[in-house]
Amino acid sequence: MDLYLDNIDSLSDATIKTYNASYAKLTEMLGQPIEQSSTRNILKRVKDIPNPNTQKSVVVILKKMYPDVQEYQTLFRRLKTQIEVAKDQSLKKLNLPNVEELKSFMKEAYEMGEFKKFIINYLLIHYNVRNKDLDIIVTRTRHMIEDDKNYLYLAPSYVQYIRNDYKTVSTYGAKKFPIKSAKFTRAVEYFLEDESAKFLFNLKDAETHIAASTIGAKVRKYTFQELGESVYFKTIVLDLAKRGKTKELLVLSKRRGTDVQTIIDTYLKE
Repeated sequence: MDLYLDNIDSLSDATIKTYNASYAKLTEMLGQPIEQSSTRNILKRVKDIPNPNTQKSVVVILKKMYPDVQEYQTLFRRLKTQIEVAKDQSLKKLNLPNVEELKSFMKEAYEMGEFKKFIINYLLIHYNVRNKDLDIIVTRTRHMIEDDKNYLYLAPSYVQYIRNDYKTVSTYGAKKFPIKSAKFTRAVEYFLEDESAKFLFNLKDAETHIAASTIGAKVRKYTFQELGESVYFKTIVLDLAKRGKTKELLVLSKRRGTDVQTIIDTYLKE
């Protein structure tokens, strides 16, 4: 598979691992190497996969291996649209909470000493992040910070939130935010305890970092009614729109790393 990954040095370990897993899955389904299978047979097997998200992950590999095969490009675009439509419809069906409920849930987490939950909710509410943005290393050691990961750096009197690895980083570049909330700083201190650095998400009772692909499911468990990142974001966007807070929508756009028009088209549809 590595032979087909152009510019492999620019891919993260997690991405390479995901690609290889999808390659192995499709090979197993075909019962033979992908390279020995016809396009027609591959498409038939892929379309038998019931989950569109799983189909899309497999088609990504096919696009990488065979960039000139138009059928794979077409199928990828169709699946992407299908997934986006399904997501939009599911959000419309939800009985959205209000922002005050989300903030109360966050406040309660702090009061109960659930500092990891507080940190996650604070970043979702105040920095409008995606799940991937919460794949974070929390540290009090500045020299360990690298330019391809996300960090919460605990400085003497504040926390710097550093995002180097997020969906639109190629468009908006690395983002750094000084967070001067005393509560947030204390929560990060309590989360770190006596350690110099630790992942926000680890495997249970281990020092091993969990797979990036599982972050979304983990984040959901720490959110109000386990609603997850998308519902938080839609709730906040709709609240700002209803109150005519145009400038705050622009700030939200900048913090998230999403074009304002994309936010309007995706989250403000009736």
